[in-house]
Amino acid sequence: MKKSNIIILSIIVICGAAALFSFKGILTPYVSYDEAAKGDAYVQVMGKLVKSVPVQNSADGFIFTIEDDNSKRLEVIHKGSKPLNFEHATSVVAIGTYNKENQMFEADKILVKCPSKYTKESK
Repeated sequence: MKKSNIIILSIIVICGAAALFSFKGILTPYVSYDEAAKGDAYVQVMGKLVKSVPVQNSADGFIFTIEDDNSKRLEVIHKGSKPLNFEHATSVVAIGTYNKENQMFEADKILVKCPSKYTKESK
């Protein structure tokens, strides 16, 4: 193999490795509530909005509770405005980190899933 081909191949491998390494930091995995509470990693948690627990409005944002499939609950604080369709949400994805000090998940972003008006109604 020519020396120039080896250099070009090495550059491609190094660039590919650097791209994979930087892309890994961008991904935010879905984790369980217990895993989120263990570390300071930036993660996503998903659950049903617990409507029996009222949403608390504060000066910074609002606090709400979500529940996973195993009926484990997690209190979430979002320092931002509440989406207009938040009360109609069937599930919520919170993206952020867990604060061990106040034992709450601090969400930078929230995504809400509402019942679709386009699904067929059963008669």
